[in-house]
Amino acid sequence: MCRHFKHLFLLLGMLGCGSAKDGASVSPSSDTATATANDSAAPPSDPDVECIPELSADHPAPEFSAVFLETCAGCHGADGLGQGAYPSMKGLSLEGFMNTVRFGLVGDTVLDNMPAFDATRITDSQLMSDYAALTGQGIKMPDGCEPFAAQSPEPTEWSVELIDAAKEAGLSAWRTPDHEGAACANCHGSAPYGIANIGYRDGDILRRAMLHVDSERTWAVVDWVAALRAEMDLEKTALPDPMIFRPLQPGGIVIDGATPAERDHAFGQQLAAAAPTLAGPPIHDAATAQQAVAEYLAIDARTFPIGIQFNRYTEDGHHGTEHASLREWLPDHAIVGVDEAAQDAIYATHDAWIADPSWDNFLMMENIIDRSQYGVGDWSDEQTSVPTAASSEPTSLARQQYRSVLLFQHLMRAQAEQGVRYEDLPSTPSYRINGPWKAADEFRSHSDGCWYSPDDCGDDYDPVMASKLDFTGKVDWDGDPWDISSEKEDFILSWFWAGFTVDNGLLMTCCGNSTKSTEYLTGRLYARGMYNHLTFLRFKKNLAVGFEDSYPGDCVEGAPGEPTICYDFQHGRPEPQTIVSPHAQNWNYFLGYGKGLGHKTPDDPAAKDLYQLLLANSFRMMAYTIISHIESTGWADGVRDNGNRDVAGFGLRSLADSYVPFFNDYHGVSMDDPAALTGEAAADAHMLELMTQRLHEACELGYPGYGADPWPGHCDYSEDLP
Repeated sequence: MCRHFKHLFLLLGMLGCGSAKDGASVSPSSDTATATANDSAAPPSDPDVECIPELSADHPAPEFSAVFLETCAGCHGADGLGQGAYPSMKGLSLEGFMNTVRFGLVGDTVLDNMPAFDATRITDSQLMSDYAALTGQGIKMPDGCEPFAAQSPEPTEWSVELIDAAKEAGLSAWRTPDHEGAACANCHGSAPYGIANIGYRDGDILRRAMLHVDSERTWAVVDWVAALRAEMDLEKTALPDPMIFRPLQPGGIVIDGATPAERDHAFGQQLAAAAPTLAGPPIHDAATAQQAVAEYLAIDARTFPIGIQFNRYTEDGHHGTEHASLREWLPDHAIVGVDEAAQDAIYATHDAWIADPSWDNFLMMENIIDRSQYGVGDWSDEQTSVPTAASSEPTSLARQQYRSVLLFQHLMRAQAEQGVRYEDLPSTPSYRINGPWKAADEFRSHSDGCWYSPDDCGDDYDPVMASKLDFTGKVDWDGDPWDISSEKEDFILSWFWAGFTVDNGLLMTCCGNSTKSTEYLTGRLYARGMYNHLTFLRFKKNLAVGFEDSYPGDCVEGAPGEPTICYDFQHGRPEPQTIVSPHAQNWNYFLGYGKGLGHKTPDDPAAKDLYQLLLANSFRMMAYTIISHIESTGWADGVRDNGNRDVAGFGLRSLADSYVPFFNDYHGVSMDDPAALTGEAAADAHMLELMTQRLHEACELGYPGYGADPWPGHCDYSEDLP
């Protein structure tokens, strides 16, 4: 008789024994109809009849079981006929099929491995039914027997004890290094909370995990994900589809439109509806400007749909060429500690966060990323400074993506366990580094790098790009890559905007003037003709700096008329960083390189009219906000961070480089002589003249805390001013 499955193959009416790979069909035979019934056999209506199910070409084939679709289909496709690198199951004999499923496979390469499924995962009767579905056969029962019905395994009742056991086994598997020395935790974060909050099928988790660990550990990861869902009371069928879900996508949708210009116009219409004062008559007084400010601030950048498509959480070429993509959250290099002590330090912060997902524990977990890579200082000291990573390090981009994964899983866990939604958090929170924004900036700095090989590229070889493309499967190894230029730009644009939603004011965002002033993001919006998105970004950022809440506990109120001092964790410890003001400039309207707001307009006349209306009133809103603030306080606030000081002089530079050129173009006349103008143009010229006077007055008063002569070059910046 056949090894391992004597009773089952008797039950199924099998003849002979074949290997898991013999591919021969085996016909049912009445000679073997002597076994006792198990879950495959329906109870007889006639006690003298043995109810042994048989495969039959004359009966309709059943549907695949839910277990097959949830697990087997993840590798072999929904029809079992193979998908990607994984083979068809149809060539197996029934015995080969049963042996393979029950005992799995262990081969020489990762693709030759398959997890084992015991009877708690899939029953004998489900296996027979799935084999019938695979081969297009039906299942018949002898006369006098009830119709065949496959029985499902008993569902798991997730008690506290079972959840704890699944966590223990799952965490051990999660931290088990693979053949390259990397563990699940080194790419997917401290725990599979990101996976658990997305509707990944068990089959996809099995397939991906089997590339790294053995069958037992693979199932431990699957079970931990299921336990987390049970613990957080997440119904799997209600979770987002990983094939389409894009984490942090504002509003969960992308605005419709066939082109960036069409989506931008639709965004402009949406902005006009949300901020009607901007779409109304010209703003020419402080009260109306205040109303427009209130409308801008009421728009939540985290839920306000945009025309930019964010990245999926994971991408996987197994699901087709659309998913063989650069555009995913997961890093392409594992973030592994430089030595055992470093890795232990990482896991210690992970353990603390798993036990208590507080913001403090998240920040500790997030802060250690850079130190873990460079082995600097005492691992027990969270205040240890870290040197800046060399830009050529292959992990420079991966670290920021890993940081973003940690943030996403923290946000998802806070929502599931505490009911705290992403949109409920402060618009300028105290993250150590804005991971999505920094990921965009890292990739931007490498996007033109040569990645074929060191020999082909010479001094231009960029290991960051090489590692990124190597892991996507998007390389034709005959030497010609797919055209990925647009995908690189999509990756950068989406990560930048995601970073803007994380920190609307970019107060806690690192590093450099051009990055913090959004120059690289706005330049990309400008190049795509997404001018309304650009308007919203610029003014929303500026207003967030001045009016929206900072992270609780990080700001100290100043005396009346004095600035508020805030803190961040830029270097792993609180430092005085930010002075919040209603109009901190920081080149907020000046892009440089001839790309000021309003320098270009949409080609479509209706789109152009709407854009210019929204932009004109946004400029007016900010101008009267600045004027009224200086008049009420006597001096201009600004922002100071790491030597980049934004004072009234920056307002003058923005005024000269953006306000004045825009209104010159908008009205088709020069704003130099208000007395020679009439109507709306005269009112705008008067506004610009008044704004210039107030900013010069603020410059003459100086800026408290900066000494007697702060940035005089900007305060003297009067070229082309009214």
